Amino acid sequence: MRDPHISQQATRDQPYNVIRVLKIFLSSPSDVATERQLVKKVVDHLNTIAFINEHVLLKLSAYEQDVPPATGKEPQKIVDQYMPTPDQVHIFICLLWNRMGTSFQDGKTGKRYLSGTEYEFTCAYQAHLATKKPAILLYRCVRSTDSRNVEPTQFAYVRSFFDRFSGNSPDFKGLYKVYSAFDEFERLLFQDLAAIVGEFVENGKPLASVQTPLSTAHDEELTESFDRSNVKRMELRFILQHHQKAITDLCFAVDIPRFISTSRDRSLVFYDMEHRHIDFTLGNLQDDIQAVAYHPTSSLLAGVNQRGEVIIWNTGTYQRERTLITGERYLTDVAFSTDGMFLCAISRKGTGWCWQTDTWNMTQVICQFSDAARSIAFSPDSIYLAIACINGALVVWNCQNWTQVTNQRFSGEVTVVRFIPGQPILALGFEHGEIQLWDYKRSLLVASLIQHRERITDFAVIHDGQLLFSSGNDQRLVAWDVENRNSLFEIHTENDAPIALALHPKETILAAGTGSGRILWYMVRHQHF
Repeated sequence: MRDPHISQQATRDQPYNVIRVLKIFLSSPSDVATERQLVKKVVDHLNTIAFINEHVLLKLSAYEQDVPPATGKEPQKIVDQYMPTPDQVHIFICLLWNRMGTSFQDGKTGKRYLSGTEYEFTCAYQAHLATKKPAILLYRCVRSTDSRNVEPTQFAYVRSFFDRFSGNSPDFKGLYKVYSAFDEFERLLFQDLAAIVGEFVENGKPLASVQTPLSTAHDEELTESFDRSNVKRMELRFILQHHQKAITDLCFAVDIPRFISTSRDRSLVFYDMEHRHIDFTLGNLQDDIQAVAYHPTSSLLAGVNQRGEVIIWNTGTYQRERTLITGERYLTDVAFSTDGMFLCAISRKGTGWCWQTDTWNMTQVICQFSDAARSIAFSPDSIYLAIACINGALVVWNCQNWTQVTNQRFSGEVTVVRFIPGQPILALGFEHGEIQLWDYKRSLLVASLIQHRERITDFAVIHDGQLLFSSGNDQRLVAWDVENRNSLFEIHTENDAPIALALHPKETILAAGTGSGRILWYMVRHQHF
């Protein structure tokens, strides 16, 4: 019988052109149905390209087209009955988003898996280690979603699966790609699958893997912390561009590798710094998040919005844990005390509130200004709380007895306030671009720092209080020597004003969120560069 895959165009002087069938296995839970259709679209497209279809035929195995709606058995056993097993194919494609799937027990080995998808991936991975086949393409979706549609247990399973690729002795060796949009996934898959198939056509066997890490970061570990001696070597290392509108706030987690950003596009993004990709996006929020703050244990994240809500998220599951209602709209800032005992928020109407975090009872209405409260900060020892108002008012409270230490009125609009560690000094930023260092215990001006030409938007200060970073609407970042009261270094942010600053807990990264939605990460350049 004639081989149906042998071309009839062969001649005596030309050997038969044998068309090989490349089997492709598609594995995923049910929450990526659109992507599964895109896989079929990409495979069909590749089969129309002459360079490919003259040599190979791509055959996709997917349960929705190959498996009948049989009953009486576990779904995975029905799939195994009608589809090739992952170790029998040339290419294995696996997709995951927020679900891992239904648990499954292998009838042959008795081993229980989190889902059929994990079972299929493990089977493909073990076969690849033994025979270099199949080639494995693994993709993780980080598309924005409503947290109410996410099952915490399922999402935890997905996260734990990808965690198995990291560490000193990972369970799985290799790389995976992340995507946040359908067209991005289609483009990535086309490029990767075309590369594998092209390698097969040229060399007779597919590549082991074409996956590359999704990161624009420098590959070297940068561990040098900012100080007065090295700040002049500060440089832009990479840019995060996952927001569509202006950044409203940024923060780093204290003891886990997470970076949080919020934007006027009504999204809140959790960035995984260890793996250098978005871990989760809360999108289509009911309102812009104006400010966020991490609890010192990194277990909770607080955010405030213009609806008057103080929202508390569990950072392990990304679920909304509780909502504190203030009774006023237009909240502007939020902060946890350094010891984690208190959470405070302020509003555009000039009111401030304080909750005790062990009971979430409101313990104090801390101020009632006649104008909008703009910025709030706790001292590093959690004893003092400072609130600044756009009418120039500044109040410093002693949180141990809720008495006022300072009640000062300035002639200019105060836009941001921060404590300087190690001394009773507040850094105050003004609308006109001035920075004042103010002794709040003696109500005494210590220094006036002039470098910015427009409104001060944020501060970041290192733990020893010797180095202060400021950002302004004049598109500048300035590093200040607090002790000597002078500027050390200045960076222009290229027609994109920095709005929010955040300093990594190890003080190795300064993040600046801008009006365009970009996030700029600055680090210290090594001496040998």
